[in-house]
Amino acid sequence: MSFAIRILLIGVGVCVAGGCTPTQNPGGGGGDTSVFLDLGSNGIFDVDAEGILSRQFRIDISDDIPSDTPDRATLSLATADINVANGSSEADVGTSGVIVVALRLVSDLGTNACDAGSAETPIVADYIDNVITEILPATADVSTTGLQALLGGEFNLCVSVSTTEPRLVTIDRIGVEFPQPQPIVANSCAEILALAQIQNAITQLNASSLSFALPQGGQPANIEGSYLFEEETTFDPDGSNTGQMQNGTIDFSNQQSQTIDRAGFDSTVNEFIVGDATSIGLCTISRTNESLCDQTIARLESLTIDPDTGDIDGQFLSVAVRRHGGLSPSCGATGDFVFGNVSFTSQSGMLARRRARISLPDTITPDLLQLAPSGTVGVFSDVGSGVVTQFETNDPFDLTIVPTPESLSPLGTSALGYSPTGSVLSVITDRPDAGVSFNAVTLEVIRETETTSADYIGEVVDFDPEETRVYVPATSLDFADRVTILRTDDSVFADEVRRMQTPEGDVPVYARLSPNGSMMATLLEDEAPIGQAGKLIFANVDRDIPNFILPTINLVTDAGGTVLAQQLVFSQDGSRVFLAGLGAVVSVQTTDPFTISRIDVSDGAADNPVALAISGDGEALAVAVDDELGDVNLAIVDVATEQVIHTTKLNGIDKRGAVDITHFEIGRVAIVANAVSQVVAIQTESPFATSQPLSVADVADRITVGRMAASGEIIAVSNVDEPAIYLFEFPQAP
Repeated sequence: MSFAIRILLIGVGVCVAGGCTPTQNPGGGGGDTSVFLDLGSNGIFDVDAEGILSRQFRIDISDDIPSDTPDRATLSLATADINVANGSSEADVGTSGVIVVALRLVSDLGTNACDAGSAETPIVADYIDNVITEILPATADVSTTGLQALLGGEFNLCVSVSTTEPRLVTIDRIGVEFPQPQPIVANSCAEILALAQIQNAITQLNASSLSFALPQGGQPANIEGSYLFEEETTFDPDGSNTGQMQNGTIDFSNQQSQTIDRAGFDSTVNEFIVGDATSIGLCTISRTNESLCDQTIARLESLTIDPDTGDIDGQFLSVAVRRHGGLSPSCGATGDFVFGNVSFTSQSGMLARRRARISLPDTITPDLLQLAPSGTVGVFSDVGSGVVTQFETNDPFDLTIVPTPESLSPLGTSALGYSPTGSVLSVITDRPDAGVSFNAVTLEVIRETETTSADYIGEVVDFDPEETRVYVPATSLDFADRVTILRTDDSVFADEVRRMQTPEGDVPVYARLSPNGSMMATLLEDEAPIGQAGKLIFANVDRDIPNFILPTINLVTDAGGTVLAQQLVFSQDGSRVFLAGLGAVVSVQTTDPFTISRIDVSDGAADNPVALAISGDGEALAVAVDDELGDVNLAIVDVATEQVIHTTKLNGIDKRGAVDITHFEIGRVAIVANAVSQVVAIQTESPFATSQPLSVADVADRITVGRMAASGEIIAVSNVDEPAIYLFEFPQAP
């Protein structure tokens, strides 16, 4: 058999709970196709007293054959395409008559079609006063021989015209209609299994003492995760594929009661799933869309699960249920099948399991992204508008617009933040600069505060432990030298608690509170490139009058490099902050004497840490490294000793590919992202297992990763091109 098994994974079907109908029609059938056989200047038949005249034409319709190979065709002659007039004898022979048009189609270009066998069903035209009055039949079915000639593209056509009296008959063209095959639609494994081609294949297997059957049951075990895939064809009726091997990586995700998403071999397909805790059946039907051997193929797998390892193995059956396009024998034929063994070896991709893909409206480009402390909801903003949307992280993953007051009509969103308990959501808007606090459950506005100094590029704002204040650094043109403390409750006190002016008028570009809320660390620009920082300053905020602690720390002279503004994290006990700098991670004590140390995470020149994430237990610092040489793109630092305990090059992140990192709050697993749709999970403690790359793009040419956020057992990753939010969950202790 000639079709490759890999093509079974090409094509996308979209299913929903309660049933599945692929949005792509896997069997074709997008409407009938019309083709015309033009006779040109030779289409004039001067029929004399003998009453019949035949003429052969060489026809080429190769470019007009439908992509879905038709299983039938019809012929027709329109009144506009046939004319009748007095013949050359100009004899007055009557006012009415009949014209009979008989057609013969021959595939062999060396054969005269007029000398060939049976003609197609004749087309009869009645006329009165040389005006065509009726043509019957309206359409005539093409014979098997005629259809073969048509589908060959180039053929000989004989047109025989008979008249009841001498007449000059002109035929411009003959119409050919290719009724398209009806779509092959299946809404369950049972419907796929019942297809005639599948049943014929199973009959042939039985005749060869081989058996194939799908397991029974409707609640199969959860198989989401990444697997090494291996397949061997053990039986092919014509023997051409026997012994063929295939292997690669397969990801299963978004399992529902009836379906599961499958990705691998650069393709994605939606499959039906049946079975129980120990055995599962997977079924799909999809069109390969190959340019040469374009087919609709049904794929069925009957598998068992090893409860100890999570490995899956069993048998597969792949059957071509429809051919499309040309008739090349190398592509096989409808009903061809292959059968064999398949195995899925569970990988450490189970460190992070894809929970869902949340599709966003096409009008939105997701920007800022935050998850509530509970991990059950999150919010994202839209680039270039003030729209903020809440999303749920559990099925059905509902989207709800956060109702920003109409009086603001903001043009953008500068920052988002949830209070420690998740009861309050703060949205910092841009133009006008304002802070709006919402009840995070009802989304009702608690407080709306317009301010002149809330322009902010730091993405996230922190609340104090009492959840009544939020801290917003200012980067507006007029007031770029302060951190503004805004009230977020419904008290009668002033909206702005305090404006903390930075020493020497430096621009604050990022600020975070310590875990206990007593201290704020602020990065200051100080002539550094935009979005970077040259200074660091701490502030006491657990007092009535918050104040900066002087002197500021010069990161260029004291720490040995310019630090990226948006990468500052506190240790869990608040005793240190870690900064991602050029060539190193910088650690700074948060109390006098503010000791500075550099942690070298590089493996050569030009290795630059670009993102940091602390584990939920506070013991590990995961570092994403932008490595020009491609030797390291992840490092893990022991927070207690500040020693690098592991570095690695992550498969799928690629050279200079790491752009962000975040850490599950439970367990010791981090996720690293590159800019083009890949994330990799890694265990941040020995044995430092890593997953296979996991995709955050279901559309091939829309692959730009945006931002990441973590809370509890959930990590959210945005794709700004699709647009979509991908959710990953921590499925088990590593």
